[in-house]
Amino acid sequence: MVSTVNFEEIAKKKIFKAINESKLTAWKILKEAFTDLKNRIGRVPYLYDFVSHHSIDPVVMVDGKTKSISNYYQFLLEMKEEVPPLTDYENKVLTMLSLEILNGKRKHEIILLDLLLRKQAVNYDEYLQHLCESNCLTNDETIASVKRIFDLSFFTQIDKKKYGDQPIIILNAENDFVFNETIQYSLKVKEYFKHLVTDVIQSGKEKSTLYQCDQPLTLYKKYSRKDACKLLNWNSDERATIFGYKTKYGTCPIFITYHKNDEVESSVDYGDELLNPEVLKWYTRSNRTLNSEEVQTIIHAEEKNIDVHVFVKKDDDEGNDFYYLGKAIPDKKTVQQDTMKDNDGKELPVVHMNMVMEQPIEYRLYHYIKNGTES
Repeated sequence: MVSTVNFEEIAKKKIFKAINESKLTAWKILKEAFTDLKNRIGRVPYLYDFVSHHSIDPVVMVDGKTKSISNYYQFLLEMKEEVPPLTDYENKVLTMLSLEILNGKRKHEIILLDLLLRKQAVNYDEYLQHLCESNCLTNDETIASVKRIFDLSFFTQIDKKKYGDQPIIILNAENDFVFNETIQYSLKVKEYFKHLVTDVIQSGKEKSTLYQCDQPLTLYKKYSRKDACKLLNWNSDERATIFGYKTKYGTCPIFITYHKNDEVESSVDYGDELLNPEVLKWYTRSNRTLNSEEVQTIIHAEEKNIDVHVFVKKDDDEGNDFYYLGKAIPDKKTVQQDTMKDNDGKELPVVHMNMVMEQPIEYRLYHYIKNGTES
């Protein structure tokens, strides 16, 4: 069942729309949700309270889009709540966990953090055992990706700096995962820091129940370009250069904004169209021909063992996240050279083809993307 319409999703859409229109409106929505829950439970709420009371999704409270708040400690300061102080580095670690782990889109990191909060060191094999018990993927590529998240090598320079610029968890010579020494010390002596870290992990664990752990992506869930890089086990965050699609490491994520806004330039206003729940008519980027290497690679994706993953969002009011519609296979019989006009009316070459979905798109989501309604 697709949860396109529930309270949290509606609230999230309202916030994204508000962010597009005015950050002040978005902040007002967040403040109201905080005050409402505080009154309901009779104390300062934490992230897990928002999850357990089915209030606003805590991810939107700390995603940095309103007031540049990127963790819940900063949110509480902004709300003028009295909280014990954190060091600059503790603040950065909390930001990393809030922006990268809280969303629960991959359980692997949460399981390791959860174990490390309970014991000082977690042996590599013990970690794999816990992953198996949770029915999570344990292939080398996924584990290597988890390590890149925690040693920060996956991230851009800007993000690394924002996250404290040093590995958060390391695999030591004894083959044990451990927090770095600064974090170990902070967790030991600062009760409040430990409370905030535990809150993120507990909330992330709850949110992770909405995602399958035995495959990288869950049908109909929402992912950003950065999420796709991470979850498809790319070496680094390449969201800035993916644009509509990119083939790398045996994967080809395709991102489509179905209803483009009026300001979109003609040269990127592609005619991508869901023809029915099983077929997507898809356009390459402009200035591409049948002979372009990247086009040939996608046409022959099946023979080359490249997994094509399709992500679609209805429009830009939905923020940076796209619904994952599953894998698709290019239908070679439908590949066609075509042209499209740029802003000056000049014709540019483009290729389009039908992508056959591995699974037909769920009925309500299909209609929601196409028509903006669920039926």
